[in-house]
Amino acid sequence: QAAIEKQRFWETANLLEQNLVSPEKFGSKQINAQFLNCTALHGLYQMLQEPDRIFEGRKKEQANWVLSEMTMGDLLQKLKQNVTETQKSFSSIKNPDNETKAVQKQLEEMSQKITKTGPAEDNAE
Repeated sequence: QAAIEKQRFWETANLLEQNLVSPEKFGSKQINAQFLNCTALHGLYQMLQEPDRIFEGRKKEQANWVLSEMTMGDLLQKLKQNVTETQKSFSSIKNPDNETKAVQKQLEEMSQKITKTGPAEDNAE
């Protein structure tokens, strides 16, 4: 799983770098922000699914902060909505290049993972 995480961050870094060099290549800044939002929410959701494995201080603080604001079900719903909206935005790009296709594939994989996720437990206290 660590390799998947590193690959996600690498794709994100490449997307941002390409956007800085040639913004028209990946569409709008809004699409890139949508993708980064999905990546962050997905990573957060994965982290919170295993709260007993969160040992680091900052991660614990982040987990407590998120769960004080919303339930796991709320987070999952937000993630699903953002992935759907981002997929629609990326599908509007005409003639996507390989990097864009790689990001679209990541979004599809993310969508499949969260679609397989059953109803999230209500972990808010």
